[in-house]
Amino acid sequence: RVDRKGSSIEASRFQWGGAIPDEAKTNWDVIIGSDLTYNGQTWIQLAKTIVQLLDANPSAQFLYCSATHSQFSAELSGFRTVAEALGLRWKSEFPFDIPGSDSVATIAWIVR
Repeated sequence: RVDRKGSSIEASRFQWGGAIPDEAKTNWDVIIGSDLTYNGQTWIQLAKTIVQLLDANPSAQFLYCSATHSQFSAELSGFRTVAEALGLRWKSEFPFDIPGSDSVATIAWIVR
């Protein structure tokens, strides 16, 4: 946990798809996840966890960051389909080039 001028940053670990712990039901502003969609068998559990976190913190947003690889487009599209079926929506999405490579990274704000 880091506190600075009334702000704080905390890291927590969750079992995707399970009930979120009571300590996670606090006033979050931003929930950050990175490179979480590489395994299609976990998309439903991941989306359910994001739904639970945003339901517990209605003003919060989920910031998802990921760099590309050969299957990235299908991977992100597949997760998005699952997530939207559970009521999540992409508020905005920003792809950008990674300097010195052929890869593209994506940052997306996901809300309930």
